[in-house]
Amino acid sequence: MQLKLSSTKAVTIELKPYEHDESHAGEGFEFSFDYNCHMLPKGIDEKRFFISFLGEVNSPEEGFCCQVAYMADFSSDEDLPENFITSPFALVNAPAIAYPFFRAFLANLMLNAGYKPTLLPSINFVKLAAEKIRDQVSEQEKISDD
Repeated sequence: MQLKLSSTKAVTIELKPYEHDESHAGEGFEFSFDYNCHMLPKGIDEKRFFISFLGEVNSPEEGFCCQVAYMADFSSDEDLPENFITSPFALVNAPAIAYPFFRAFLANLMLNAGYKPTLLPSINFVKLAAEKIRDQVSEQEKISDD
């Protein structure tokens, strides 16, 4: 099976002034991040999947808060199995391939908006994937207990 990154795009961008909050007093640059893998409903296009990123950057020093939803579109030369979104490629490799595009987009966005370029940290997708799987198992156990 041949998989490739077909395109990336920003879906939503929210840039606003940083609201000072006593609970965050003295804190510097903050970055939060999550990602998910999605497939289209069965029968629409079974050769594509998407990685969605949601990142939030808060910079009290620069005076901004920025939230970005970003999408990476991947394609395959074969139909993807239904359980593909739980595969190591979907949870680790694909996000690691697309993350540099998200990272560069956010740095350029902030620079073009008049702020210092925002350099996002590296992400350990192996660790994040393990956490996602553990959370899914925990959620499934809660459902089966009810």
